[in-house]
Amino acid sequence: MKAAALLALLTLALALPAPSAAIEPSIPQTSPNESAIRAARAENNAALAARDPARLARAYAPGYTFIRGFGGEIGQGPDAPARLLGASDWRDPYFLHYFRTPAAIEFASDGQRAAESGTWEAQWSDPAPVKRRTGRYLAVWVPTAAGWKLRSETFVALGCEGWGCNTPPPEHR
Repeated sequence: MKAAALLALLTLALALPAPSAAIEPSIPQTSPNESAIRAARAENNAALAARDPARLARAYAPGYTFIRGFGGEIGQGPDAPARLLGASDWRDPYFLHYFRTPAAIEFASDGQRAAESGTWEAQWSDPAPVKRRTGRYLAVWVPTAAGWKLRSETFVALGCEGWGCNTPPPEHR
């Protein structure tokens, strides 16, 4: 009986793949286009943090459109985000930052656009406590001679923590 059990175990062991093949991790490969979009998003976040309108506008394609997450305001043109932020959040002494974190980037089969989805955060440092708004976004990127540029972004506000969460956002105070 012991010999039969040993033979069954040996047969099973020989049928399994070699350990190195079974535990070798699958490393996802990032395409050059995805890397370029991720780099452009990082630069866009840095331009937002620096509150630099000219630097911010470089991320946007002609005809850029966005829908703001708090009330659905629509902005158009490469200078629209800086115009809106310059008239509201960037003037608020308690405003800290907006930050987008990509979760996924998918490309059209013809390579003429990409969809980036992820989460966003806005934060203010009012005396106490810190206010934080969060949500999800979808961005459309298009290839241009100057690299991948944002064609549109839609933001959806989903969460709020801290002061003022039951009142309008800063630009409406």
